[in-house]
Amino acid sequence: LDVVIGVVFLFLALSLVTSMLNEAVAGFLSLRGRTLEQGVRSMLNDPAGERLARQVYAHPLVTALAKQTTLDRILRRTPRPPYLPAAVFSAALMDSIVDTVVPDAPDRQKLMAELGNVVVSLPPEYDNIKRGLISLIDDAAGDARKIKDNLEKWFNDSMERVAGWYKRLAQKITVGVAIVLALITNADMLMVANALHRDSAV
Repeated sequence: LDVVIGVVFLFLALSLVTSMLNEAVAGFLSLRGRTLEQGVRSMLNDPAGERLARQVYAHPLVTALAKQTTLDRILRRTPRPPYLPAAVFSAALMDSIVDTVVPDAPDRQKLMAELGNVVVSLPPEYDNIKRGLISLIDDAAGDARKIKDNLEKWFNDSMERVAGWYKRLAQKITVGVAIVLALITNADMLMVANALHRDSAV
C-alpha cells in the first residue's frame, strides 16, 4: 500500500507540473488567440488575413477583448483575444461588410437591413465567401435579427471545429512536455517502486 501511495503521489505531482508547464507554453505562444484567429480566417476564406478577417479583428468590439500582456510588449506582438463571443463576431462582420462596400456610410441602419444587396456588391476578391454569406442572408428572408442569428450559429458551429484543433494541439504539447519532464526527473516507475519497496523510510 505504501508503494502504491508513493507511486501515485509522484505521478500526480508530475502530472500537475505538466499541466502548469502546458499552460505556460500555451500562454507564451498565444495558442488560444492564434488558433481562434486561424479559425476565423478559415471561416471567411481569408487564409492570409488580408480582407474580411483583418477588418473583423480591427473592429473596436473585437480589439476591446484583447488584453496586451507584459510578454506581448516584450515580444512586440499584437495581442489577440483568446475568446470571441458569437454576438461580437456577427456585429463586427456585418459592420466590416458594410464598410467594405460603402465606407463611411451615412445611413448604416438602412444598409444593415439591406445586407444581402451589400454582400452582392462586394469586390471580386471576396467571391470565395460571398456565396456562403448570401446563403445565410437569403435564409433570413430580409429579417435583420434572423441574419444576425444565422451568422452567430455559423460562428458557433465553426468554433466547435476550432476547439478540436486546439485540443489536438494542446495534447501534442502536453505529451512533449511530459516526455521532457519524465526524462529530466528520471521518473522511472519501476525504479521508484523498487526504492519504496526496499526502504520504508523512503
